[in-house]
Amino acid sequence: AHADVDGGEFESPVIAVTVNPVAGPLIGLSARSLSFAADQGGPNPATQAVTVTNVGSGSLDWVATDGQAWLAESPASGSLAPSASQVVTVSVDIAGLAPGTYAGTVSITAAGASNSPQAVAVTLVISPPTSIVLGSPAPRFIAALGGPNPYTQNLPFGQTGQMPRAWTVSSSAAWLRVGPLAGVLQPPFGNTLALDVDVAGLAAGSYSATLTITVPGAA
Repeated sequence: AHADVDGGEFESPVIAVTVNPVAGPLIGLSARSLSFAADQGGPNPATQAVTVTNVGSGSLDWVATDGQAWLAESPASGSLAPSASQVVTVSVDIAGLAPGTYAGTVSITAAGASNSPQAVAVTLVISPPTSIVLGSPAPRFIAALGGPNPYTQNLPFGQTGQMPRAWTVSSSAAWLRVGPLAGVLQPPFGNTLALDVDVAGLAAGSYSATLTITVPGAA
């Protein structure tokens, strides 16, 4: 380089920059952490995915390990050409686990990769078993013999857990109608049943019926 300053001259030093190409395979990950949540005794949470990419040159022969009985990956190994990717499904199995927070790590290793291993932190939170809770006392209906049916009453209900659960409901008596008959349970009182009584054909007296709400895995 050459420059003129105040009539004088000087030679600036030459600065050289060299960029070397990446040699060998490198591990690239689409995520560095995953979080799962479930209720004890309930279903396993949905699986999640991490994409492994060969961001270097040469073949990337990778292996996934975790060291936790409740954690699994599929596939657990593979081989990737440069720029190629593989989706790895990460799943958890909550069977036998007590309520609490669990931590694990999915490690991706590859021989010949200078950035091996790469890690994905996994957190699993298990809440206590869910229970069905009613938002109001059992409804009571009063009707006159031969008169019209009483007004519809609503019964709010929900759960103590945090995860959505499928539910169904049934009535023990033909004169007590309920709807809807199925849905997804929401905390704490995110569901409502509409109760109707049909007094046609009923003699004077007191009647009782039972509503049965069924939620698999609920206490």
